[in-house]
Amino acid sequence: MRKKLMMMVVAVAVAFGAWAETETVGGYTWKYRSNGDTAEIYNNDYSAAISPKPTGAVTIPSTLGGKPVASIGSYAFYGCSSLMRVSSF
Repeated sequence: MRKKLMMMVVAVAVAFGAWAETETVGGYTWKYRSNGDTAEIYNNDYSAAISPKPTGAVTIPSTLGGKPVASIGSYAFYGCSSLMRVSSF
């Protein structure tokens, strides 16, 4: 029973992971997902949605995947302990 439950959890995590896309903007690779006509900076594995982890300041791109960035998901900057400021275009 426990093994079956773990297999289901892994299958769900893989399915949700397929939703995330990436695009490199401003020297950073951003993970995001499309929400209709907009994009959300997003990561579902409890690691930063931006790579490499920024230090100091970072600017949110105005678009990802050709769609305007409208939201930032939970844990998007997870582990970015040297990040001091986030701004947008």
